[in-house]
Amino acid sequence: MEKVPSSTPEPSEPARSRPADASHPPDTLEAVFQHAPIGMAMVGLDGSFLRVNPALCRLVGYSEEDLLKVGFPAITHPDDLAEDLALAGQLFAGEIETYDMEKRYIHRDGHPVWILLQGSVVRDAEGRPAYAIAQIVDISDRRASEERLRAREERYRGLFENASDMIVSLVHGDTIAYANRAFREKLGFGDESVGLSARRIIHPDCRRRLTELYHRVRDGEDVGRIQAQLLTLDGREITVEGTLSSRTEQDRVVDVHAIFDDITARRAVERLKDEFVSVVSHELRTPLTSLRGSLGLLTSGQVGELTPAAQRMTTIAVQNTDRLIHLINDILDLERMESGRIPAERELTSLGPIMRDSVEMVAEMAKRHGVVLEWEPVDLALEVDPHRIRQTLVNLLSNAIKFSRPDSTVWMWAERREGDVVVRVADEGRGIPNDRLEAIFGRFQQVDASDSREKGGTGLGLAICRTIVTQHGGRIWAESEPGHGATLSFTLPLPETTAETTPAAILSRPATIVICDDDPDMRTATAAVLKRRGHRAIPVAHGREVFEEALRRQPDAVLLDLVMPGMSGWEILGRLKADPRTRGIPVIVLSRLSPDEAGSAAGVAEWLTKPVSARELAAGVQRVLSAPSSRPGALIVEDDPDLALLLAELLHRQGVVTDTVGSVGAAIASARRRPPDLVVLDLVLPDGRGEEVVEWLRLQESLETVPLLVYSALELSASERERLRLGPTEVLTKARVPLEKVEERVARLLRDAGPGPAREAGNA
Repeated sequence: MEKVPSSTPEPSEPARSRPADASHPPDTLEAVFQHAPIGMAMVGLDGSFLRVNPALCRLVGYSEEDLLKVGFPAITHPDDLAEDLALAGQLFAGEIETYDMEKRYIHRDGHPVWILLQGSVVRDAEGRPAYAIAQIVDISDRRASEERLRAREERYRGLFENASDMIVSLVHGDTIAYANRAFREKLGFGDESVGLSARRIIHPDCRRRLTELYHRVRDGEDVGRIQAQLLTLDGREITVEGTLSSRTEQDRVVDVHAIFDDITARRAVERLKDEFVSVVSHELRTPLTSLRGSLGLLTSGQVGELTPAAQRMTTIAVQNTDRLIHLINDILDLERMESGRIPAERELTSLGPIMRDSVEMVAEMAKRHGVVLEWEPVDLALEVDPHRIRQTLVNLLSNAIKFSRPDSTVWMWAERREGDVVVRVADEGRGIPNDRLEAIFGRFQQVDASDSREKGGTGLGLAICRTIVTQHGGRIWAESEPGHGATLSFTLPLPETTAETTPAAILSRPATIVICDDDPDMRTATAAVLKRRGHRAIPVAHGREVFEEALRRQPDAVLLDLVMPGMSGWEILGRLKADPRTRGIPVIVLSRLSPDEAGSAAGVAEWLTKPVSARELAAGVQRVLSAPSSRPGALIVEDDPDLALLLAELLHRQGVVTDTVGSVGAAIASARRRPPDLVVLDLVLPDGRGEEVVEWLRLQESLETVPLLVYSALELSASERERLRLGPTEVLTKARVPLEKVEERVARLLRDAGPGPAREAGNA
């Protein structure tokens, strides 16, 4: 084969296109060649064009005569020529029959034109190559689109690669397909991270949860922001936070992207901050509680009459102590809520009792200011944190009272809307300027700079309200016409199954009562009576179930029939009273036998003889639930001697014998010496933590269900409270819950728990 020249060829006798004879119909193949929408050419063995069609001329901007002169090498881009010549050489040598290639022609005006060239050989009668047929398709637009796409991909890849966030793409369940520089550097990996199993970098504690989240994302679910612990190449643990998302192609998920931020340093700072807040809480709240309690005893005259001057001084001290306590509580509350360390502990409850409690809490304040409170309770079931919503209402009512004139009225009401409830508090005060309607919800904000001095308050109440309402998925706002009062409103979402009237069982703190009777109709009727009174009824048919439910639920009482098949009521009663874990549960006999017919009532708290009316049944149960305790013993574990003295004084007024200690070791020694009926426990002690006392009590068979009142300056989450649980357990916060409330909770715990170890020892 003759070598194709690299310079513009000058064929001595080029073949010319000849027009068809107009007097005869054109040959079919010739017509196709001339009128084809794509470029077509016959190429000689030396690279010259033998024939070209008009489409090819238009494509490169040359006339037919010019193309026949120059040949294809002259119009091919220099970077593509070598490959084209090599393929043409193989074609003419018989090594290949056809070839396709994408290449560039140089247009007559100088710009490149991308084409798809398809070449095939035509042989003569002896089988020798005569010429090549080339079909040329203009693909400039397609190549331009591909180039734009490639540039965009490179741009995005550069953004991903240089992003400060950690970005990783996962395929086939847990295989890393891509990891950007930040991800590789944070975990200490190089390019070897591609193809690595994600299990290698996920902390074992997180693997199961992240696998579940991965599949949920692949199924199209939005899982929100997540946190996880990852492991670096050298085994260090880092904490990341971010999102997962899936990428689909043709309705098929091809991979899952994770975009994370390394929050290890932030979490360390948060832990230090938590520790600092805990220390501050304890060191401030404990002495303030002692101070407030002592002042309260002085002003009440319980330790002796004061002179008028001393009474005025102590009253001032009480007021300023209360103000300081409120400030500390508000600052700590706001900091913890906004950082998410006090999540809303939601439960199904009713708005009506929350509104009632809020009014009762501000009633004395309203009386002092000469303000009338008007409110309309709405018994709507809500899934909220009742303590936080009560705190919101108290803040709003207190604000309204402070800014109301004497003899004016503050209103509170609620109205149901589609999907939520709107609660409103309105006053007849001076109102709020329009430019302050939003600002008042900021920290340390007052309507007027002089308000903090004249009206009191910390300037944090409305900021706390906004945080609480936002946590519950609602919003809060203010409306006012200056000079004509203000209305502050907030919304709370309603549960999907909420009813107009809240069931009685959620209107008050219910008692749990196990009902044992072999008659199913009697069980059903008795349970209905108790449920209408707001109690939780647990019907069982056999004696063994009574004991199982008593151990599992620690009910407030057991309703027991005596005459039953299998295990009789007397056997059940004996077993309950023999086990230290259940002996304190009151047993109410509900039987056709009277005490005289039965011959004994030992160990029975109440005896009801069938048939019994609903009123008699409810009254008998209520008598048992409200029966007073006799000389119980309490262990007070508190390292602040002043506060310990005050707590002991309060418990003495309830007829409780107390043993006061100030350390973990002394608490354990005291409980060994005299098993308590109740433990009042601080958590921060000089030789350890209060949790150690709880752990020791759990190991003692006679004390593992003793009532516990945790009274500490620390704010506890729901999980932390659950870890502290013994028997009936209450958790109160110093400086937030006054000592009078502590006294009430002690009385209730002792009443609900029934006879305990100390009283039983005394009776023996």
